[in-house]
Amino acid sequence: MQSIYDHGGGWWVDEDYIIPCTKSSKRKYAQQMIVLHWTAAPYKGSGNLSRIRRWAANTDDKSSTHFVILRGGEIYQLVSTDLVAWHAGKSEWTLSSGKHVTSCNNYSLGIDYDNVGPLTLKDGKYYDSYGGEHHGAAVECDGKWYEPISEAQLWACRVLCDALRSKYSIPLQDIVGHRDVSPGRKIDPGPLGDPSQLGWY
Repeated sequence: MQSIYDHGGGWWVDEDYIIPCTKSSKRKYAQQMIVLHWTAAPYKGSGNLSRIRRWAANTDDKSSTHFVILRGGEIYQLVSTDLVAWHAGKSEWTLSSGKHVTSCNNYSLGIDYDNVGPLTLKDGKYYDSYGGEHHGAAVECDGKWYEPISEAQLWACRVLCDALRSKYSIPLQDIVGHRDVSPGRKIDPGPLGDPSQLGWY
């Protein structure tokens, strides 16, 4: 993976790894938590960079994120961490400080793994949530099938989170999955992308 450091202005990657995205809002509250996601995009081999660029540019789609980590561990940034990205939707969380927050976007940073997410096994083949056949790896966890999150992605996420935690004093307990802040509505980033997989515990 590339070097990750504070370039100023809320940017953490070199210019070659910035994907322009205007889907953001002014930040009113400090960055106090990190929410992990998966893109849930159909598997396209080594990565979905072209799809991610289209998503970032599509203003009809009212969602965005701060960072996307490709399967090889490359980290792309879409939105400055000084701004609010639209990644968590309807959500709530009780911060380590004891403050209960709703609309977690306003308090958080979003990180997406480029990952299909859940799979369905039928007649010896795996299918993604769009009904397309999945040609990548699949692993079983808790009786369900998922595309594995690569070791390169997990390591890149750990490095990125460590940098963001240091800058913004974010407690480990406030690095969570989308499913934690939107239970019953979201399941990402699944058991294979849970923050516990990043090796802090």
